[in-house]
Amino acid sequence: MRRAAVIAFLFLVAHLAGLSEYTSFLSGTVPSPDTGWKLTIFFGLIYLVLYFAFVLLAPILLLAALVQRCVQSFLNRR
Repeated sequence: MRRAAVIAFLFLVAHLAGLSEYTSFLSGTVPSPDTGWKLTIFFGLIYLVLYFAFVLLAPILLLAALVQRCVQSFLNRR
């Protein structure tokens, strides 16, 4: 449960910091002329990894925690 919360928090911070603009490197554009390609790709990859972790990994972790809690509750009743 904590890991899913950490992923959600990190994604929120990255999103509020505006890193989603840096995913434009996928189409071959740079969001700002002041930002070089290397920094754009770095920030874009950070955002993409956090996005996919938030969309794919966090729900799995929450479901696993729920199943674990249900199983532990069931076993404690016996």
